Amino acid sequence: MSGITHKNPAPLVSIGIPTYNGGNRIETALNSILSQDYEHVEVIISDNGSQDHTERVCREWAARDSRVKYFRHNENRGVSPNFEFALQQATGKYFMWMADDDEVVSDILHRYVDFLEDHPDYGLVSGQINYWKDGKMRYRETNLSFEGRSGILRAIKYYWKVKEGALIYGMMRREWGQKVRFLPVLGSDWHFVAGMALQGKIKNLDFVGYNKHAGGVSRDFRNYARVFGEKPIWGILPYVKMALDAFRLVVYSEKIYRTVFAPVRLIAALASAIGILVHYYLWIKPRTFGGMLLRSMKIKTPTERKLNTL
Repeated sequence: MSGITHKNPAPLVSIGIPTYNGGNRIETALNSILSQDYEHVEVIISDNGSQDHTERVCREWAARDSRVKYFRHNENRGVSPNFEFALQQATGKYFMWMADDDEVVSDILHRYVDFLEDHPDYGLVSGQINYWKDGKMRYRETNLSFEGRSGILRAIKYYWKVKEGALIYGMMRREWGQKVRFLPVLGSDWHFVAGMALQGKIKNLDFVGYNKHAGGVSRDFRNYARVFGEKPIWGILPYVKMALDAFRLVVYSEKIYRTVFAPVRLIAALASAIGILVHYYLWIKPRTFGGMLLRSMKIKTPTERKLNTL
């Protein structure tokens, strides 16, 4: 394991892959994990009652590689319970989720482990995240570090800044992650990362660590709302729902926030909800509209020009 520089034995890393009907795609994810130079891993596949050939594929992998542990549920229990099950089965010092159609970058695990071993006040580390759709890279998510001393301010800043949710696929301290619920609501990934920010600092490293593929559950918000059992209106107004949930979770619903003084919690809840709405309606949405306008005139957007230089 060439990347490990510490004198102590390499800590175990648990990687949870929640899947449903992922038989045609999960092997790419498994290959990207098990070909890493960091070998002290366990891969926990939580199969949500797949109806395709997922079971056969996963059992074959588990039979030939002892690092793979396959769990199959008799029925689809929903996205959130499937994610939580993978985390609860983990035994490693560090944990990360991975979508069944995504890939981790080669040799990234030892970089994450080295960082967390050297920085005990950080609870989550991630590389930059590439977003792919239809075989083309559409966006690179960067600059999502939250390193202030105040946990509640880190959580607020995250809500003000987050655009996509793939920071949840970074590596975390397992015991810290198990204190946060993966909720059955739209934006569950956002709320989980905010809970991690409350507990410790978050580092977004300056190199790519993860390739996220848009498709399946993540293809659009209407599908997200349906999968999570939300009302159809929230598929049209997802950021309003996420703002309402952020307020509710911070001010009274989530146990992890109750260590914060109640008046501060109320202010933080308002700030978090406002941050989500301001960031989307006054920043993301105008930029999206401007991008559409530029493309209609066959002019490359700033994001497209930046991607051409990568």
